[in-house]
Amino acid sequence: MSLEPGASHGTVTIECADPIAYTVDDLLLSASAGSPEFPFRLIEPESTGWTAFAWRADSSALFEFRDNICRFWLRDGWRSAIALLLLHCVYRVRRDALFFHAATVNVGGRGAMIIGPKGAGKSTTSLSLAVRGHALLGDETGAYVPATGLIEPFLRPVGIKPGPRARGVDEALLRISASEEPARIIRVPFDSLIDAPAPEPVPLRAIFFLRPFEERPRITETAASITALSELQTVSSCFVNAPRTQRVFELGRMLGRCRLYHLAPGNPDETAECLEQRIGALAS
Repeated sequence: MSLEPGASHGTVTIECADPIAYTVDDLLLSASAGSPEFPFRLIEPESTGWTAFAWRADSSALFEFRDNICRFWLRDGWRSAIALLLLHCVYRVRRDALFFHAATVNVGGRGAMIIGPKGAGKSTTSLSLAVRGHALLGDETGAYVPATGLIEPFLRPVGIKPGPRARGVDEALLRISASEEPARIIRVPFDSLIDAPAPEPVPLRAIFFLRPFEERPRITETAASITALSELQTVSSCFVNAPRTQRVFELGRMLGRCRLYHLAPGNPDETAECLEQRIGALAS
């Protein structure tokens, strides 16, 4: 990264043996799809040959690409934007994996993926399982390898949100934070929050599609369907260089390998206990 003192912009040069790291096809796909969770929109570049993006609610360029060069402006949120762009580069070079906006956990040698939109309870539910001794593979990103049927660790700093949390999460948070009840999302390295063994790849055995919160947690088994396929929160970088039919085939095959459930979460501790019982009853 090049950032001159007093400058209005900086430059990131991406160096990778796999040229797919340089493509912005996934960003263009996400921008054209208009997903509310994708924070950028495509705009006209100032110079010919560049591809420019802005924050969704803004009209001024935030960053632009040409080949393996990314030029960015030092505006509000630029660090978050660059971190997200580099994360997409990681997604792209894993040509063998599918990535999801999902939490993943290992419960007794059985992998589970928890899928739902932002704010639906992915992090809260997965951390509730983690403080009960189950290995957290990721609270925001699930990495699935179709060739092996395994979900792999993809840990980033975990996001702890205001609101209901498992007792164990509250206790862990108090050990590292002076605030008993944070008023905003805080991000901490998982290993500083919970003393847990290093996560390892595990076969995916169950997928839980989150439903609205209820007074008591409720789990209902469901079947593979077009609706289930459409609810998978796939990161746009996945298989961006492959035919769309391959992507759909692998998603369908993944659903066929797993038990599928609808999960209406309730109290975080009660929800984790329900998940333990349901996942623990599956074949390992």
